[in-house]
Amino acid sequence: MIKSILVPMGSSRFSSCALKLAAGLSSRFGAKIQLMYVEDISKIKNIALAFKGAGGVSLDLPILGQEVEQVREIRQEIEAEKREVWRMYDEIKPQIKSQHAFLSREGEVSEEILCETRKVDLVVMGKSLLKDAVDCRQVQSALIRVIQRTNKPVLAVCENQDIGNRFLVAYDGSRAANNALRTLGDFLPFTSPEITILAVKKTEWDARSVLGEGEQYFEPYGIRAEKIWKTGSASENIIATAREKGASMIVMGGYGENKLRELLIGSTTEKVLKGVDIPVLVAPAV
Repeated sequence: MIKSILVPMGSSRFSSCALKLAAGLSSRFGAKIQLMYVEDISKIKNIALAFKGAGGVSLDLPILGQEVEQVREIRQEIEAEKREVWRMYDEIKPQIKSQHAFLSREGEVSEEILCETRKVDLVVMGKSLLKDAVDCRQVQSALIRVIQRTNKPVLAVCENQDIGNRFLVAYDGSRAANNALRTLGDFLPFTSPEITILAVKKTEWDARSVLGEGEQYFEPYGIRAEKIWKTGSASENIIATAREKGASMIVMGGYGENKLRELLIGSTTEKVLKGVDIPVLVAPAV
C-alpha cells in the first residue's frame, strides 16, 4: 500500500510534471506528499578543491578571492532555483487533496534523496531536476544513482502528468521484475488497466514460463493481460513495444544482482529511461 510519496524537486519542467503527477496519485492513494529540494553545495566544494588542489594550498584554509566570487554566484543560482521550486509548489498546492509538506536540505543531491527514500513508499522524480533539461533523453545522473541504490520503487517522469491505463510490463522473472508486478498492483484498483506483458528471451520455452507467471499474477485482479515474446536487445524491444502498443507507462525491474556488469555495459533501465517520453515505474531487487 502506498501512503507516502517523495517528490525530489528542481527547476526543470520535468520536476513540475512529476509534482503534478504525484498530486494526482496522492489523491487516489490518500498518500502524503513530501516535496524535497536539495541545495547542491557539492559545486562549492568542487571550487575549493580545484583552487587549493591546483595551488598546493591546504584544503583546510578558508576560500579567498576569485573563489569567493564563484561561490557567491553559485549561492545566487541556488536561491533562484529554490524560489522557482517554491513557485511550483504554491501553484500546485490547491490541487493536492492530501497531506503535504516541503523539505529543504543541503548536500549532494542523490545522497540526500536516498536518505529520505527510507521514509516513504514511492519516489516520483523528474528525469532531470536541472532547468536546462529540455529533452526526455536527458536523464540526470542523480536519478540513475537513486534507482541504483534505493530499496523503494521510483516513478521517473518526463512530460506526462498522468500514468494513463495502458501499461507495458517488461517481465523477465527476476526478483526486481517481480517486485515491479507487486508495485503495479497498488495502481490497479483506481484504473481500468490494459496490460501487456513483454518477455525478451532467447527461446519461446523460456518466454512461456515467465509470461505465464506474469499472467497468473494479474488473474486475481480480473485482468486478462496480452502476452508478447521477443528476442534480441531487451531495451530496444521494450522501447519499440511501448510505441507499438501506445503504452502510457512502462513497468520494469531496476538494476539486477550483477550491478557491476550493468554499469560497465550500460543497463537496460537507463537505456529505456533515455528512449521513451512516458512515465517509467522501476522497482528494486531488494
